[in-house]
Amino acid sequence: MSIDIQDLGALGEFFGAVAVGATLIYLSIQVRLARKTTMAQIYQMRADAASLAAMLVGVSPELTTVIGKYRQQRSIIGAAAAVEQLDAHERNQLFWYMRGQLTRIDNIYYQTQEGLMDVETFHGFDTQIKLDGEAWRVLGLLEQQRPTFQTLIEKLLGEAKPPAVNGHKPD
Repeated sequence: MSIDIQDLGALGEFFGAVAVGATLIYLSIQVRLARKTTMAQIYQMRADAASLAAMLVGVSPELTTVIGKYRQQRSIIGAAAAVEQLDAHERNQLFWYMRGQLTRIDNIYYQTQEGLMDVETFHGFDTQIKLDGEAWRVLGLLEQQRPTFQTLIEKLLGEAKPPAVNGHKPD
């Protein structure tokens, strides 16, 4: 049996094709692992940020009082009117608290758009957007957000139900 140059070339092409296939499989596995690692890191950063925000509110009795006052009034008269009832110092504290919350939600929305977070996780924030969107508007925070996020907020605010009045929820 004699092997000529054409047979060697065909054999080389076969092994080359097998090597390319194996390389593609290896790379797809590596990409999946890298994506999982990235998503885990993002989740950890989000958890750290949420924990830090909760701790900061917890160690500031004054901020805790402002947030409590705002939320109590929000449930009765709505977010915009609740913000208007705060004095200048309280509004300033609420502004910075809300700015942090809004930035966190915008970041989560961006990650969702980029495929780094599942859609269901982001939609858990729909209720918060509906509850606080008017306050964000009154505080002048919406103009500072990305246009796609602004559009989403406006859409969700259009779907929001009016606030309860004197403890009675609207039909």
